[in-house]
Amino acid sequence: MQDPGKKISEIIDALSRPLVFASKDGFSRIGAVKGLEGLVARLCLEAISRNPSGEMGEKFGELIDLFTGFDSLGATEKKEKVSRAMELVGSMTCRGEEKPLTVGASGDRGGRGARGGRGGREARDNLERLRTPVEHVKGVGPRLAERLEKKGIATVEDLLYFLPLRYEDRRRIKKIKELTPGANEVVSAEVMVAGEARYGRRKTYEMVVSDGSGHLRVKWFNFRASYMKRYKPGQRLIIFGNVTSFAHQLEMIHPDIELADDSDSAAASIHFGSIVPIYSQLENLHQKTIRKIVRNAVEGYAGCNVAGTPPSVRSGHGLLDLPEAIRQAHIPPEDAPADGEPFTASLSKKSLAFDELFLLELGLALKRANLKKEAGIRFFSKDGRPEELERGLRALLPFKLTGAQERTLDEIRKDMGSPHPMNRLIQGDVGSGKTVVSLISSLWAIGSGFQAAVMAPTEILAEQHYLTTHAYSEALGIRTVLLTGKMPKKTREEALRGIRDGTVDMVIGTHALIQKDVEFNSLGLAVVDEQHRFGVVQRAALKK
Repeated sequence: MQDPGKKISEIIDALSRPLVFASKDGFSRIGAVKGLEGLVARLCLEAISRNPSGEMGEKFGELIDLFTGFDSLGATEKKEKVSRAMELVGSMTCRGEEKPLTVGASGDRGGRGARGGRGGREARDNLERLRTPVEHVKGVGPRLAERLEKKGIATVEDLLYFLPLRYEDRRRIKKIKELTPGANEVVSAEVMVAGEARYGRRKTYEMVVSDGSGHLRVKWFNFRASYMKRYKPGQRLIIFGNVTSFAHQLEMIHPDIELADDSDSAAASIHFGSIVPIYSQLENLHQKTIRKIVRNAVEGYAGCNVAGTPPSVRSGHGLLDLPEAIRQAHIPPEDAPADGEPFTASLSKKSLAFDELFLLELGLALKRANLKKEAGIRFFSKDGRPEELERGLRALLPFKLTGAQERTLDEIRKDMGSPHPMNRLIQGDVGSGKTVVSLISSLWAIGSGFQAAVMAPTEILAEQHYLTTHAYSEALGIRTVLLTGKMPKKTREEALRGIRDGTVDMVIGTHALIQKDVEFNSLGLAVVDEQHRFGVVQRAALKK
């Protein structure tokens, strides 16, 4: 939570100090300045949240942009950035303090939406806050931040999306006599005796606790003697663990324990008296430490999440808004039903997954929309040649096309008649007719005066395509060649010459099609067989 008493003038002063330090003695100390990028972003976002005047707000925004990527720059570039920053900070004047914006549960600040004008700026500010280095989260610091970064947690957003693996319901405190071996249970009991014990050469630390209804033995096989000294007879503890039975005595091995009279009751409530999240292991951090720092991140930053899913879509599917979904994933609601089934946070995780997939689909839709704006080849029949080739092929085929194949071809023809690039994925089982669909599509391109290419992942597949296609293309007067890496030099040179001068209509081959010495005369359609077996760069090279 931001300090509501901190003034913009104080933030400006806090910004100027590291800049002055960096510029001293002709910038001789510039290499000693660490973490300036994150510090400037945090201070500027804090200032912007106080709603400064328009001109000053723009300067804080410019500072954020100026220091983006600063830590990875060379000394010369850093000097230029710091010099410009000092000019900006020096030109700022505080024109009175204004009421800070507050973060609401919906992720919008000041009670306004995230679209347009101030709302759009606030959404950008929220996203910037999510990029705050994780070391600024309460309880982390630089040393722990380095360890977290090795696990891919570098920012606040990374920490918020570090979701629990599972949950343990620690709400109901039972009497010792009610404990069930094999179950995870919570008890509150008093320490009767505590100390080290030996079983042959093996040393353990054991406690016997009682709540008046019975006795429970608590054991540690791995322990630090100095740490265990905190447990003394007469203390009341809250204990959670898996109940076992040994020699007719109830036991818990390596349980989670809190002192019942712990002054930090807020911290204790994270681990007991609620549904507790269990996270995957981070370095050698204890679950209690992980829960504390994640809880601090949630309380300080969850409201900054900007949902990609519109409210109408979200409500139509009965989903939570993004900040609330983050909260419930890490801090399950206290009123969750206790019907014997393990809590899974299914609604919050479903909401998070839906938002992520919605954004992915939105990104793909925008990409498709941009493709439609690109100039492509418009295939059209001016002399009836494409139709003639298709009729000729259909007459040669020993079968009739299925309804699904006809529908697919209709969609492809429509796309090929458009002035924009076509990108289509044809899926089907082996023998479903994908090859014949690609062959008819290739004939449309060839009949319109262009070349077609089919790229297969292996030489065997390429040869199979060539043998299947060659018999039909030869009968139709279409010249088809096979191009692979193992072709004889003379045969390859002849094929390359035909591809280059346009006398070859269709080329079938392996990744040899995208080698530097392959020059198409007028490639109009490219078909990639088993596209998942090619890399993105290889497919892009053929498209180019």
